[in-house]
Amino acid sequence: VRFVYTEDGNEKTLYDDTIFIFSSDNGGMSQGLGYGGASNKPLRGRKGDTWEGGCRVPAFVTNLNMTGTHDDMFHMTDWLPTIYSGILRASEADLGDIDGINQFKVLQKTDEPLRNEILYDIANFQDTNFTFYVPEAGEFPTSFELSGSFGAALRVNNFKLVVGCSTIIG
Repeated sequence: VRFVYTEDGNEKTLYDDTIFIFSSDNGGMSQGLGYGGASNKPLRGRKGDTWEGGCRVPAFVTNLNMTGTHDDMFHMTDWLPTIYSGILRASEADLGDIDGINQFKVLQKTDEPLRNEILYDIANFQDTNFTFYVPEAGEFPTSFELSGSFGAALRVNNFKLVVGCSTIIG
């Protein structure tokens, strides 16, 4: 039985007042250490990489009174201000100094894209003594020596610069 109620003379269901947001945190483990049977094709890379296959993920949102698809840049940090200020209409000032951007109007296609660049990572272990340990790695090494390594990735519009090491996994 669905939850049904009446508001202003109109019958509504719980679904009418619910926004569903589905997203992922990274690409799938498509090869090597921790292989999970995933495929990120046609994108290069996998979970843990700074290549698009390790970073770009699909998402969907329901009940924003619109349909269609987006290929605009949307960073994981944008969800907090988009939900808090855009959907709940709370004051963005309450959130303080954060990296995310309220992209609610972009999702509704009533505003131009707000991002044209994303800094994915700057991993600098050049002057450190750092070893990454993996418990129960099976056939793979249980530790990775990262001392002296460096890697960074920046995307601007449709271009991406990956410098140095592109992954810490395998």
